Amino acid sequence: MRKRNTQIPKGIYCYDENGLCPHWELRPDQPEQMNGYCHYLKRGDWEVPIPEDFPDGFPESILSLLWDQCKECGENMDMDDMDDMDVDSQ
Repeated sequence: MRKRNTQIPKGIYCYDENGLCPHWELRPDQPEQMNGYCHYLKRGDWEVPIPEDFPDGFPESILSLLWDQCKECGENMDMDDMDDMDVDSQ
């Protein structure tokens, strides 16, 4: 069964001009900048692996920024939003 994603905002963040994603929350029982939680993913920032779990090197791709409302579910992504980001390619 596919999860309902119609309420997930468009773009790369957990919010858009229509408001905040209903699946996102900050958990007061977790440390600051590790307290984002996504009910859609059923995962929080504190549940990602830690560097000690990877003796051969920590993969850079494992980072959770739910606390900062950065979308991690990949739903309703609009790559045109990437044009609005100030990325230094030098």
